[in-house]
Amino acid sequence: MSNPQNGTSRYWFVEPSDLETRLSQDYHEATKTSEFLFSFGVEDPKRTPVMMEIINSVAGKSKSYSYFPRVDLVPKSWDSLSMSVGQMIKDRRTHREIVDKSMSIEDLSTLLVRGAGLNGCISVGEKLTRDGRTYPSGGGLYPLEVYPIVLNVTGVDPGVYHFDVRNQCINLLYGGDVREKVKDAYLGEKMLDSVAVCFLVTAIFKRTSFKYGERSYRLVNIEAGHLVQNVLCVGQALGLSIVPVNGFFDRRLEKLINVDGVEESILYTAIGGCLK
Repeated sequence: MSNPQNGTSRYWFVEPSDLETRLSQDYHEATKTSEFLFSFGVEDPKRTPVMMEIINSVAGKSKSYSYFPRVDLVPKSWDSLSMSVGQMIKDRRTHREIVDKSMSIEDLSTLLVRGAGLNGCISVGEKLTRDGRTYPSGGGLYPLEVYPIVLNVTGVDPGVYHFDVRNQCINLLYGGDVREKVKDAYLGEKMLDSVAVCFLVTAIFKRTSFKYGERSYRLVNIEAGHLVQNVLCVGQALGLSIVPVNGFFDRRLEKLINVDGVEESILYTAIGGCLK
């Protein structure tokens, strides 16, 4: 609450600067959808035939590193991940006691393909379908990319990879032990001493902004949360520890995966390994 006489808060922990308008507040207000933006009775400009043709031509596109070394992913069956939703939510915990132990390639495959992969087709018009994925996306545009950094996975060389969602594989961008570089990017996070893999989630913003404008930035961040939550749930079903981490130096991780941080930028990460 504020003091009407001097305009300051009577809470000791609130500084005068906290009452000033922040850039984040301005952005949030500017990206609200208002009824004044629409003329009732007029066709939605996002659903005109021309716009729908553009959307269908670009939706769900992803980067391809098919000319790089490839590791095929063979995940566990859906049935093997059976667990009631109630039990999963009840038991959900972030376990940070990760042991220095190799993860199996089957578990890595399952985390990626079941957590962030395809799950059939969606209908987008008469006799027209589009790939669907295991997480929701604003407008079904899927602007996210996933880069697994393999540190200790049986049968997979250590290095920086890109997840090819359609070909169900990962492509090696470059090999080598990058654990120390990753630790530096994660502000020296102690769990990095023993984790088996890191999942870096980026967004290519134009895949969404051409349709949703400024509001698209909200959408891609929400989508990154959906994707990482999926991977967490799959990890829980596998008996692994998957920990979401947002404490990192953005540019150091972006340099590791060779993205510019502008057209494509990192949004969210998770690290994982075996439990004690």
